[in-house]
Amino acid sequence: MKSMIMLSGLLFLTMLSFFVSNAKSRVATVNGRSRNEQTVLQDTGRQTPVYTGVGHKAQCMLESAYPDVAQKFTRLFPGASGQFWIKEDKILYVYFLNNKSKMSAVFSLQGQMVYAIGNLEISAVPAVVITQVQKAYRAYSLFNVKEIITGDTRVYEFVLENSKEYRVVQLTDTEIMETDMIKKIAIL
Repeated sequence: MKSMIMLSGLLFLTMLSFFVSNAKSRVATVNGRSRNEQTVLQDTGRQTPVYTGVGHKAQCMLESAYPDVAQKFTRLFPGASGQFWIKEDKILYVYFLNNKSKMSAVFSLQGQMVYAIGNLEISAVPAVVITQVQKAYRAYSLFNVKEIITGDTRVYEFVLENSKEYRVVQLTDTEIMETDMIKKIAIL
């Protein structure tokens, strides 16, 4: 129970950080190229820039400065594209697309993934997981799905809806747990 509460708090803080950082319009340059041009270079197998949190200037290249992180990231997210790496203190943050799903992840400088969170397309969720939720909540339809990965734990957080309310449900390997219920407001 404590781990689920901690995981919920971690999810809230991470998503808040993700939305705040993505809300700002940034144009970073490396060797005279915009970040969008750098993304194209990344996808063609060249070096991936890592930006600092201050001034948004490229500090180094991921593959040469943090080869363990680059290898672990590629192994965990082989379908990743459009990576944007930021180094702050002793942590590397990455924002990327993984099979059309927006993701963010945090790595230690030694290559250990601390956590990853993504807003998934419903089609990206394993069918067995969707079936479990639909069996337990037959009167609801799927509204949104997030995936949270920490260590060996994978949690799916579903927002379900019907005509009267939204329900937030978390699914782990061992249980389905409802974490919130929000009544819909009647529109006149």
